Amino acid sequence: MFKGVLVAIALVVMAQYGSAAENLDSCCTTVSRKQITDPIIGYYTQKPNPPCVTAIIFQTEKGYFCSYLKSPWVLLKIRAFK
Repeated sequence: MFKGVLVAIALVVMAQYGSAAENLDSCCTTVSRKQITDPIIGYYTQKPNPPCVTAIIFQTEKGYFCSYLKSPWVLLKIRAFK
């Protein structure tokens, strides 16, 4: 249920911000290694469940971004956020 709520929130945010965020129809099917420079206001971990892949989904004011879990900057952002 929690995942469904987060997906619904992502869809609302994407509707407001258009293409500024990754397109999360229902889950991340690809991830990016590109570092996010916008302030992060939240994140959650997506577990693999094809076609969804393992990802850290960062929330910014511009939308949601699917990031590669093992990128060094991702781990630093998670630690800084906590």
